[in-house]
Amino acid sequence: MDDNLGFDFPIPLRPEDDNLETGPSSGSYPVADGEAGSDRGGGGGGGGGGGGGVGEGGGGGGGGGGGGGGWQGEDVEWQGGPMSDFQGLPTRVEPEPADVEGMNVPMPDVTLRDELSESLMPLKWVLFPEADPVQQFRDKTWKEKIWIFLVGVFPILSWLPKYDLRFYLLGDIIGGLSIAIMSVPQDVSYAKYANAPKEFALYTSFLPPLLYAILGSSKHMVIGPVSVVSQLLGEQLKGQVDPTEDPALYNSMLITTTFLCGLFQLAMGLLRMGFLVDLLSQPTIAGFLAGCSLTIALQQLKPILGYTDFTLSTSIVSIFQAVRDYSHEFQWRSFALGFSFFVFLTILRILTKMYPKSKALFYSNALGPIFSIVLSTIIVGTTGIYNKGVTTVGTIKRGMGNMSSVWAIDLHHEYTDEVALIALYAALVSLAESIGIGRTFAGMYGYHIDGNKELIAYGAMNLSGSFTSCYVATGSFSRTAVNILAGAHTALTQIILSITMLVVLLAAAPAFQYVPSCVVGAIIANSVLNLLDFKAAFQIWRVDKLDFVVMLGCFLGIIFGSPEIGLLVASIFSFLKLLLRIVRPHIRLLGLLPGGAATAVSVLQFPNSTLCEGIVMLRIESPLYFPAANFCRQRIKKLCDAYARGYQQPVRHCILDLSVMHDIDVSGIDGLKELHRDLSEKSIQLCLASASRDVLRKLWDANFLAEMGEQWLFVTPADAVKLCRSVAVAAPAIKEQDELLASVQVYDI
Repeated sequence: MDDNLGFDFPIPLRPEDDNLETGPSSGSYPVADGEAGSDRGGGGGGGGGGGGGVGEGGGGGGGGGGGGGGWQGEDVEWQGGPMSDFQGLPTRVEPEPADVEGMNVPMPDVTLRDELSESLMPLKWVLFPEADPVQQFRDKTWKEKIWIFLVGVFPILSWLPKYDLRFYLLGDIIGGLSIAIMSVPQDVSYAKYANAPKEFALYTSFLPPLLYAILGSSKHMVIGPVSVVSQLLGEQLKGQVDPTEDPALYNSMLITTTFLCGLFQLAMGLLRMGFLVDLLSQPTIAGFLAGCSLTIALQQLKPILGYTDFTLSTSIVSIFQAVRDYSHEFQWRSFALGFSFFVFLTILRILTKMYPKSKALFYSNALGPIFSIVLSTIIVGTTGIYNKGVTTVGTIKRGMGNMSSVWAIDLHHEYTDEVALIALYAALVSLAESIGIGRTFAGMYGYHIDGNKELIAYGAMNLSGSFTSCYVATGSFSRTAVNILAGAHTALTQIILSITMLVVLLAAAPAFQYVPSCVVGAIIANSVLNLLDFKAAFQIWRVDKLDFVVMLGCFLGIIFGSPEIGLLVASIFSFLKLLLRIVRPHIRLLGLLPGGAATAVSVLQFPNSTLCEGIVMLRIESPLYFPAANFCRQRIKKLCDAYARGYQQPVRHCILDLSVMHDIDVSGIDGLKELHRDLSEKSIQLCLASASRDVLRKLWDANFLAEMGEQWLFVTPADAVKLCRSVAVAAPAIKEQDELLASVQVYDI
């Protein structure tokens, strides 16, 4: 191990070899084991032409003097096979010295207005991702402008006019009916959590889903009351007023909380805070999906086992403790009925996957939840086992009565401050869960949700719900899972859900009296377990270990805490990952491809690339901000010292490739100034290449270019190499000392 650097060089340095084998052409690139190489670009042009690019933007090399290939212009680094695959590295290249003068890189002519515009551009992109929100209205007729505006306000207009009845209608009807039948017993349970009348929860499954279908952007998410928010409201409001002593005041506080919650969510939407949706990474979504699927499935042990008492916590530890502590409440009839239908639905799901082309199995699987509810209700009602330990929905009042609850909204009673805080907490919790659900299923089916439209939809449906005896509604994971399993395609399922709930409230409520809770639990457990995806976790592990840590943190946070804790843990880990990349950026050692094209590439990515005598060429693969300024300065100095020790010759030039460093702050510029002074004391000239317009402007305004010398600013690293070699004296031969070379390795941080 090199004590100066604190790590071992992964690639051994090879002694000087005059008969250097020609490496790959500038257009070829290394691939991982088992893959075939391919030619991704043309060779360099005359003179200093760079190699062709890889992927988009690739093509022929530049003309004379215009070095630099498309590869180095990309902001990616190929990560091939294990480092041990690279057996050695040449020590130098010998292009003919070129009579190259300074590149005369033009300095950007930027006004104060341009600087302010560029500084505020990220904020503009946050508020308006489409950059110019009025561009879509230009060159349009008034009718077209009105239609574009209406589609932007009411997303339902973007898909309803082109709705395909033949392909979508049946699946949407089955999905809507399935979640409606399942919602009734769920709503009754959630009303108990919130200490609210049953009707409040049933109303919450009627109006909010209808409004979301009109205003929301998710095709699959189902809206309604959920366990977490119901528990939150029940616990927090009960701490202020006892619902048994003053139910009227408690219900007023519940409705007021819903009103303020909708107001907060609507304000967030109008303030364009939808960018929060993008803060959930794919590993976070994968962990959220797995964690919620497992905990929701385990929560169904209560109805399946026939327990009347159970924990309200979603923690897996609390659930298993409750299973043990309340084992004396076990009802074998409930377990037999629930487990039988769970096995039935599981077999249907497995057979459908085994024979995906079978329409009979497809529709049987889709109709399975409805069939299970109907058949089990008949069994319970005819056998009378509802009196022998099998829990059912119970009596539900027919009719809607007086839904209006405007009178209940009171912003002037003594608990207003407490209610406002509870409403803000409920708004954030419901948004976190809904965004997680929406992003999860949108990713599964290849579409995107609009964060701003989602916030406005949640706010509108909760504001309207507070006028119609609803309490806080949000996205339901279990109902969405059943909706997808039933074959739903669009948000029409929400409209069908609302219509069905209206029919239930007006006429069909008594039919749900004998619906067994154990079968509803079996349907939910079967649906959510179907969403577990172990392949996704394995793929994340293979691609990025830090992303796997993010996913695992989210998963563990959910199963040992709650969905909100899981999302918080994943967000913290994701932030730390980004911070790590900024605080300790990668610094790549660059070499030149042998042959005609002098293209700067990573020595690990291209093992046949060669180093230059007396020249250290590096690429900082991150913006240079204040946390990384001192680290980069010290690291570059140590690497220059390691080069000098390893080759037993002085370093004359240090070339920094800034092609990936798209931004720099004042501390970063000061770090470069200190680096320039430190290198100058060692007679090493600092050179910069491929600086972006913004970085170049900041370096110019800070007078760094004048201090370094504008003649040491280059278009590409290859141009810098040519000039450095043209002004250098003949380098001494590299000493071949086997012991020294065996102990020193070329690095790649």
